[in-house]
Amino acid sequence: MSKYAPTTDAGQTRTRARAINIRLPVDQPLTLEVLEQVVVRVAGNGEVAADNQAGRIEITDSPDTRAMSFPLRSFETDQEIGGSSNGAEVLTGLYSMIRALQEDRDEQAVADNG
Repeated sequence: MSKYAPTTDAGQTRTRARAINIRLPVDQPLTLEVLEQVVVRVAGNGEVAADNQAGRIEITDSPDTRAMSFPLRSFETDQEIGGSSNGAEVLTGLYSMIRALQEDRDEQAVADNG
């Protein structure tokens, strides 16, 4: 779980991703919908949501998305960790992980009922 919290003083705010929805409709491109929220640092070293509808980013599989290049960051510290990735690698990796989990689940169901 990420411990990254760039705010340090009470009253500071930041925008963060609060949910990522994956849509893969039949005969349409894979789409990631990132819902954002604003959080504010409060006294006592915590953060609370100030606006759960702060923004939305939609990432759709397209040539531009696949070609997008970006530095890799630690999800725990937000620091760049060296190396880079691109949209094609991320979308392929995400799809592959989901399929592997589905196959594992289906194999377990057969073993349990077999």
